[in-house]
Amino acid sequence: MLPASLKYQWVEELEKWLPELLPSDINMINSSSDVGNISKCKINIVAYSLLRYGNPNTSVLLKAIRAQQFKVSICDESHNIRNKNTRTANVVVDLIKNSVRCILLSGTPALNKPSELFTQIDSILPGRFGTFTEYTLKYCNARYVYYGRSKVWNVDGATNLDELELKLKQFIMIRRLKKEVLRQLPPKRRQKVPFDLKFDSNSSELQKEITAMQEELERLLNSSGSTVAEVIQPTQGGPVLPVVYEIRSLISQLYTKTCQAKVGPVVEFVLFYTSGEDSNKVLVFAHHHAMMNSIQESLWNANIKHIRIDGTVPTNERNLLVKQFQSDPQTKVAILSILAAGSGLTLTAASAVVFAELYWTPAILMQCEDRAHRIGQTAQSVNIYYLVARGTIDERVWSMVEKKTRVLAMALDGQKKGLSAVNSNKHVSGILSAADVKTPVDADNAVEVDINVEDFFTLADLKGQTANIIGFPVPKQQPAYYS
Repeated sequence: MLPASLKYQWVEELEKWLPELLPSDINMINSSSDVGNISKCKINIVAYSLLRYGNPNTSVLLKAIRAQQFKVSICDESHNIRNKNTRTANVVVDLIKNSVRCILLSGTPALNKPSELFTQIDSILPGRFGTFTEYTLKYCNARYVYYGRSKVWNVDGATNLDELELKLKQFIMIRRLKKEVLRQLPPKRRQKVPFDLKFDSNSSELQKEITAMQEELERLLNSSGSTVAEVIQPTQGGPVLPVVYEIRSLISQLYTKTCQAKVGPVVEFVLFYTSGEDSNKVLVFAHHHAMMNSIQESLWNANIKHIRIDGTVPTNERNLLVKQFQSDPQTKVAILSILAAGSGLTLTAASAVVFAELYWTPAILMQCEDRAHRIGQTAQSVNIYYLVARGTIDERVWSMVEKKTRVLAMALDGQKKGLSAVNSNKHVSGILSAADVKTPVDADNAVEVDINVEDFFTLADLKGQTANIIGFPVPKQQPAYYS
């Protein structure tokens, strides 16, 4: 059981490491028509997307899978079942418990907070860590909060992390860091690249909008009392404060406006990095299509050969693009969606990774970095650049990512460490600061994203406090503007 994007990679690895397997021994389940081969094949591969209640193929699949009690179930990228309330998690956990043995694989079992570990733990050792309530009370600072008349069990915190890490390793988790098992890999060299936005008369309106939004955000964060907790946790039976919704909407808008303002500097940085025949290959990660479109247009104009992988690219085409990037010396740049191309791809031909935009989940950023930092990398180091625009939402997101990284490192590795990024030298920052702010390609096609209360990140993070560590929302139905 795995993400759909990894199906073909698993087949390749199985054929590589188990050469005695015949093609007929592997059954890739793409629809209910493949169910008949389940009992005949030694290995069955099925995507999480097929294993959810509501999918027309699920009932047929489940009946066939349950009838065939597997000796071993393997869940790759098992953090996909971290939310116990999702339809996929319910189905997968049921199948895990129906197997004789199970292995859950993930380099990032929790993306944001310790509560995301429970479903994976309980699927293998039911009851060993208590009930969900007992677990979250002990390790997640669980408590009731009120939104109007709705009482919500909040499990977004983190407590007793040293004990949690000890119990995980004692009972259930085998965790190996790359530095322990892949000593031949070169070091990662992370750089935070802070830069100023150079607005001019053509972009002055955008500057005014961002400045006004930032000021309004500060005002709203302090408008309902002396602490952020009073804003996000209204008294029992009280109404939901309008300021809560305003803040969330404002941050969504700021994220989009920041993308628009960064396009010019990002394009200049990418062109500088890829100039010259001897330039190294680079991965450029972004979130908005407007950013990716603008980078792609600039590369076309500069006659720089590149590939692009976002959510619109089918799996079979991705494999061809990856092979092109890995084997063609003239293909210098890979433009990649943070969400759609952050896992399952090997792009070790690149020795540099550039984050044109930030993202609020540290585990996703780490997965993006590891597209280049993995077996097959031959460079002396992998240089990673996080482009952080001063005076924008970037600064708040960066602070939040650092905090989450420390919390998760404590829970999983027993080490309170952040990203360990150094500030870049003035020359690198100067390239970005010298570039004009420009209107991005398709900037007029921005789509507002609806925010749900329970999905949004904790406002305490914005104020630098240490209450909770939940992340920004990902739209439940992503509009075309998002990858």
